[in-house]
Amino acid sequence: MSKTGGKRSDATRNVEAILDAAVGVFSARPDAAMTEIAKASGLSRQTIYAHFPSRESLLEAVAERALDRAVRAIDEALESGTDPGEQLMALIPAWWETVGEHAHVVSALGQQLSEIAGKTPQQFHGPILDRLALLATRGQEAGEFERRVPPSWLAGSFLGLVHTAADEVASQRMSDAEALAALRISIPSVFGFTTP
Repeated sequence: MSKTGGKRSDATRNVEAILDAAVGVFSARPDAAMTEIAKASGLSRQTIYAHFPSRESLLEAVAERALDRAVRAIDEALESGTDPGEQLMALIPAWWETVGEHAHVVSALGQQLSEIAGKTPQQFHGPILDRLALLATRGQEAGEFERRVPPSWLAGSFLGLVHTAADEVASQRMSDAEALAALRISIPSVFGFTTP
């Protein structure tokens, strides 16, 4: 392996360690300082600042990674079959696995993450809402989903329920498993989809 390749690999591992630490620390203490992130990641402050020169840049990276993982989970679920109802049911646990990982930090930092990323919540969630609306449209055309509301309503409702579940887990009113069980009941109901 070349020195350049090794350094790039080390840098990637460091960034992931920093982001993992940030998710854990910010979940417990939204106002945590960068020194706390350094301690939790096992890396030096200099290494943290080399990758993220400010707290805001770190928060933006946390938000972007959460969004990237959510979009990837959605895409994989939507490729799991051709039937919209089956895809909806596959999407719920796939997406929740990603959101659940970030539930505490999303709840703690919420709006701040979108503001730091320089986008409104609607813009930030755009890639997710677009995919959900497309699924909703296909399901409506197939006669599987509720047709009396626009696809954007179903997409927004899905997103809203997932965020509600994240808030419930973050506040310790529900466990991850309980939140997932609630989503498996609530989302199909909103979509007007009767599970087999």
